[in-house]
Formats: sequence, structure tokens, C-alpha cells
Amino acid sequence: MIRIIEVTNAGTSKSFRHIRCGARRGAMAYVMLLSMFAFSVLGMFVMDIARMTSRKLEMQQVADSTAYSTSLVMTRGMNAVTVSNHHIGEVMAFVILHKAIAGENVDGRDKTRQQQALDNQLSFALMVLGPAALAAGGRASTFPDCAEDIRAAETVCDGKLMLKMEIASVYAAQIIAAAYGLQAVVAALSDFEEYVIKPEWDALDRMERQARADLPRRKRLEREFLVAIQEYQDEVLRDVPEVASSTAGAVAGASWGQGVCFPSRPELPLVREPFRDGGRNHQRTMARTQIVRAAYPWVVFDRGPVLANTSWMLLSQTTEWYRDWTDFDTTERSQWFYRGKGRPMLVIRRHVLPEKGTEPWTKDAKLADEQFSVIGFAYEPSPRPFGSPALKRQNKGGLVAYAQAITYGANPQNPGKSTGPFQPEIGWDTLAWTAPVKSSGAYEFPASFAAGRTCPRIHLNWQTKLVPVTGYLDRSVADTPDEVSRVVGRIVPVAGAMRTH
Repeated sequence: MIRIIEVTNAGTSKSFRHIRCGARRGAMAYVMLLSMFAFSVLGMFVMDIARMTSRKLEMQQVADSTAYSTSLVMTRGMNAVTVSNHHIGEVMAFVILHKAIAGENVDGRDKTRQQQALDNQLSFALMVLGPAALAAGGRASTFPDCAEDIRAAETVCDGKLMLKMEIASVYAAQIIAAAYGLQAVVAALSDFEEYVIKPEWDALDRMERQARADLPRRKRLEREFLVAIQEYQDEVLRDVPEVASSTAGAVAGASWGQGVCFPSRPELPLVREPFRDGGRNHQRTMARTQIVRAAYPWVVFDRGPVLANTSWMLLSQTTEWYRDWTDFDTTERSQWFYRGKGRPMLVIRRHVLPEKGTEPWTKDAKLADEQFSVIGFAYEPSPRPFGSPALKRQNKGGLVAYAQAITYGANPQNPGKSTGPFQPEIGWDTLAWTAPVKSSGAYEFPASFAAGRTCPRIHLNWQTKLVPVTGYLDRSVADTPDEVSRVVGRIVPVAGAMRTH
């Protein structure tokens, strides 16, 4: 206690007053001011932290959306190219099946040398034997058509050549039988010609006429439809980088932010398939090309009705000839398309022959990132602190958030593990056969497929997903705006042990 004595003018003292130190009002005011100031500063810190945390979370969501949306554009481009490759394969199958019936132009000018030589010999022989057989009492129901040059190639030509040999044998036998007076034999041989040989001859005539009638449609498919599909693919390749880049900015702008992607113009990892022109050896050089992989399953399946409807034509062996010629034309027409159009099918960059699924990027994560990954960035200037100018900006270069997404093939990837004579299961591919690939035969095993019983099935399955950011981020500095590169350049490089894919 402090005792204070108050002296009056008269010199007398008043009563003592007791005053506590804690009751000094001036001292209390200073403490309260300091406390209020401290709480104010703390409040500004808390509000700044809350605002920065909230904004960073929002920016990370923007970065995630930017990366995912940009990658999604690439994924749609990959699916578009994949389905158009299958369109090319299915149309090529129709072209192959039609050509195998009667040749290129259904006029016989593309007969092989062996076919032409044999046709000339048999036509000359029948011109001599036909009238003689008629004179011997034979009906010669296929004469004089059988003595004319065959105006078709491939299956129809080979089938008619087989029948011409049978007819020549019949006429010769009739002439000999008539010389010995065996008219019953002559009549029996005439019945054989009329009821066994002629139906097959007429069936081949109908196949030839139908092929000739459908020729303009096939030519139009070759000249227009296939070209239109490839032009569409060119548009996809050209438009995807622009659309992906603009998508990054649009997605960020919808959240009142700014966004970019790396690469700044993401391109689809596709190139035209390299191939070797094997000339007449096309069945070996083209067997595993992308176009044969796309077309052959449809060839096998779609020729089934033709093989079934010609199975009764035993003398001409039409079924066997058609199967052989469709196998031959699969690679011949594919090589013609690649060579004549100069525009092979699109395949993934660094495509490897003779077999897919062994590309370098399947074992190198850096190459895979380079081909299939995209990084999305969201950035904005650093917000002014609540306590400015007393509190300074902590991120003078601005705020940057980033995320990585990858376009991937979600179908099974099992190279070299196909079951039986089928194509390998390759998910990361510009063809998308449904696994297991027991409906998509491989051309390397043509003897295993007379006619396919199961329709080829396609499962478009290129997808997009967000992944942890990898060392691919380190390469983005040179291809991003200064606002982003200044911040990203200060980030510690991602350690190899932290990469997850």
C-alpha cells in the first residue's frame, strides 16, 4: 500500500487514503492499446492465411480442371482417330471382297500371265471340240460361251478355267464315245454338263455381273469415302492443339483465373505409319501393318456368306479360290492404298514393326509423359494483404498452381500374349479391338480362318485421368508465360523416387 499525506494551508493533515497500484488508470490504457494492436495484427494474419488458403485451394481446382479438360480434348482426338481407322478398315474389307470376285475393273485385263495363257489354250481347244461334240450328238449346253475369253479375273476367272477344263474333257469323251457308237455315254455326259457343270458356270456368270454392277460403288468408296476419312483425320490433327490450348484458358477464365497448359499446343502423339513397299512380296511386308490389322477381321467375317453360298460349287472350287484371293487382296489392296494415296493410317508415334506393344515409351516413363501427358497451370497476381502496407506480399511473383493429366488406353495391354491365331491385345493403340481379341484374326494365320463366326467387336477406350506431377514439370519453363515460368523455375525439381508412373 502507498500512503499519501495531503497537507493543508493550516498545516494540518487530512486522513490517509489507500491507493492500489493496479488502480492507476493511465497504465491500464496503454496495455489495452497494445493488446488491441496485437490482436489486430494477429487477425490480419489469420484473415490473410484464410484468404490465401482458400484461394490456393480454388486455384488448385482450376489447375486440376485445366489439366483434365485439356487432356480430355486429346483423349477425344485419340478416340476420333481410332474409330476412323476402324472405318477405313471396314471399308477396305468391302473393297477387298469385291475385287476378289472378278478383279480390278471386271474386264479380265488384270488376269495373271498363267490365267491368260491357260484361257487362250482352253478357248482354242473348245472352239474345236464344241462343234465336234455337237456333231457327235452331244447337247453342248455351255457352248459357245465356254469358248469365249473370260472377261474377269481372280475368283471368277479361276473358277471358269476349272470348268473349261471339265467341259473340254466332256467334249473329248463324247467324241470318242460317239466313234464307238456309245450314244448312251454321250447322253450321260451331256446330262453331266447340263446339270452339274452349267449351274456352276451360270453362278459364276451371276457373280461376274453383280461385281460389274457394284464396281462404280466400290470405285466411289476408294476415290471419295476413304479420302474423306483421311481428310477428317487431318482436321482432327490440326484442330486438337488449338482446341486444347483454348480450353485451358476458357476453363480457368470460368473460375475468374488465368490458365495455360504445357505443352502450349498439345499435339496428338500420332504419325502416318511407316511401311516398306514390298512389290509382289506384299503378303510378307504388309501382313502386320495397321491397315491389314484393321481390315482382315472384317474380311474374314464378311466373306462367310459368300463361302457358305458357294460351298456346293465343287467342280470350280469357287470357295477355295475366293478364300485365297481375299487373303491375297488384303495385303495387295492395302499396299496399293498406302502407295497410291501416299497416306498410310495413323499410328502412335515411335511405332515399332514388326509388332506393336514393344515401343520405347512402354518402358520409359519420360517418353510416355512426353507423348501422352499434359500439365495445366492456373496463375494470378499475389493478392494485397489486409495489413498493407505494414504487411508485405509474400509471393511477389504471383500464385501458381499446377496439375498433370494423362491420356491413356484403358483396354488391356498384353503384347505377345494373344490366344491362338489372333491379334495381340494392345490397349495403347489406334485400333481398339475388344479383349479378349478372339474375334479379330491375325493375317499371319490365314489358314486358321475360312469364315469368321463372331463379328469383330470394337471398344473405344482412350480415357483421361489426373496423375501425380512428374519430372515432366521441369521442362515446362521454356514453354509457359513469364508469369508462370518465374514461379515454376524456383520449384525444386521432382526427385526420381517420387515419380509414380
